[in-house]
Amino acid sequence: MRPAGDHGLGRHGVEPVVMPGYLDRPQIVTRATADRFMLGEFDQWAEPFHGLVTRTLAEDLYELTDAKEVSVLPQTREIRLDRIVDVVVLRFDAEGSAVVLNANWRVFDRNDKQLAAGRFETRSPLANIADYDGLVAAMSQSLGGLAQAIADGIAAKPGR
Repeated sequence: MRPAGDHGLGRHGVEPVVMPGYLDRPQIVTRATADRFMLGEFDQWAEPFHGLVTRTLAEDLYELTDAKEVSVLPQTREIRLDRIVDVVVLRFDAEGSAVVLNANWRVFDRNDKQLAAGRFETRSPLANIADYDGLVAAMSQSLGGLAQAIADGIAAKPGR
C-alpha cells in the first residue's frame, strides 16, 4: 500500500484488456483437458470478466507504481496521460493443479511511442480445481504478478 500523502508523479491509463473469446461469458472457466472446457454453472463472475480484469489491473498498477492516478480507458473526461498500458490475454484459466495466465503487454507514452513490452507467463498453484474460492484467489495472484511485471516495465523507463 502506498504511503499516506504520496501523490505520485504521473497519470496512467489502462486500455480494456483484450481477452480470448472462450472467457467472454459469466461462468468461471476451467479446463477438463487441453481441448475441453468446463463452465461453473453456479460459479459466475459478478461482472463481465474482461472488465473485472481491466479494473483489477488498474487498481494493482496504482498500488505498484508512483502514479498519481490510474484510469480505465476510455475516460469520461479529458486527462493528459503519461503512460498507456495495453494488455492482450492469451490464456487465463485453470487446468489441473494450477491457474495459467499468459499475456502480452505494452506501455506507451503520451505520444504513442512504445516504452516497454513483454510476455508474461505464470502458473499459480491450485489445491483443487473444483474449489472456486481457491481458484479465484489463484487468479488474483496471477493477475498481481502481471501487474508487477508491467509496473517494473514502467519503472525501468526514463522520463517517468
